[in-house]
Amino acid sequence: MEGGLRSWFAQVRHVDYPRTLLALCIGVAGAVVFLWIEAPMPWMLGPLAGCLIASLLGVPLAAPTAFRSPMAAMIGVMLGSGYGPQLLDYVFNWWATIAGLLAFMLVAGMICVAYFRLVARYDFPTAYFAGMPGGVVEMVLLGENSGADLRRVALVHAGRIVFTVFSIPFIVQWVEGGQIVRSAAASVSLLDMHAGSLFWLLTTFSGGLMLGRLINLPARYLLGPLIVSVAVHMSGLSTFKPPWELVAVAQLVLGSVIGCRFAGSRTRDILQIFLVSLGSCFLMILLSCAFAFGVSHLTQYTLTELLLAYSPGGLAEMGVLALALQLDVALVSTHHVLRIFLVVIGARALMPLFGIKK
Repeated sequence: MEGGLRSWFAQVRHVDYPRTLLALCIGVAGAVVFLWIEAPMPWMLGPLAGCLIASLLGVPLAAPTAFRSPMAAMIGVMLGSGYGPQLLDYVFNWWATIAGLLAFMLVAGMICVAYFRLVARYDFPTAYFAGMPGGVVEMVLLGENSGADLRRVALVHAGRIVFTVFSIPFIVQWVEGGQIVRSAAASVSLLDMHAGSLFWLLTTFSGGLMLGRLINLPARYLLGPLIVSVAVHMSGLSTFKPPWELVAVAQLVLGSVIGCRFAGSRTRDILQIFLVSLGSCFLMILLSCAFAFGVSHLTQYTLTELLLAYSPGGLAEMGVLALALQLDVALVSTHHVLRIFLVVIGARALMPLFGIKK
């Protein structure tokens, strides 16, 4: 824990505060605009749109990445609150949804790799890692010695997350007939939380950070607190729910970080990658909708819940969306953890078959 704190304080000391503050101010302004036009998920989509547009216009922004680690830990705590003692009663019913996830990953991977190879004309290693429905970091690390264009791979996956995070709330709004539950209206305020709930909130936060560092988890800032929070909620020690203020701040930071991913890149390069990434993202979202629709008719889960569980976004982003929309967070977050884990294993295992160096 102490080493982790030293590392984080070192990050904080090197933050470009003027540019970071400018990014957060633009993020808040974007949130206000999206609140005013009554768009879905204003605290995530507003900052994302604002910072993305500012990046394309060449505004000197710096992503608030130093604040992402503690915010990722808080998101882990929040996602863990979606689990409970009753989880084991229905987790065995997930076999159908997990089978649907496996089928989706296989079909989406094949179609998107073919898209990047045949339509975008990427070399095969680049098309392979760009087309896999995994995370940005995981695919870049896997492709280090493959000869793939890793900058292009990273930008494609970043574009996929941007398009997915931005489009899914509008698709959900359409599926729900224009009705999206506002989390702020139904969640407890930080000012109204009981002392016991605050204690467990802070305990899971700090305990999760220690666990993540102790066992060297991948994405430890997110997964460590998630594991501890799940344990606390499933054991019945506490049933605290995250206050709406923290949910809003988490969305603000996430949206700003995603929107600033392209800060400093040439606008022409960004637009070229975006056009290519938009095509693959459209294919993945279309497949997500198709599989979610099919599996929703075979299980008790709703189309909206399965759409978030199968969507090609990140664990943190889709988990926060599920939390804010008051959907089954356990279902959504567990399926995204499985997706990332299985894609990394599967993509690595198949590399020799396609002549890609490990």
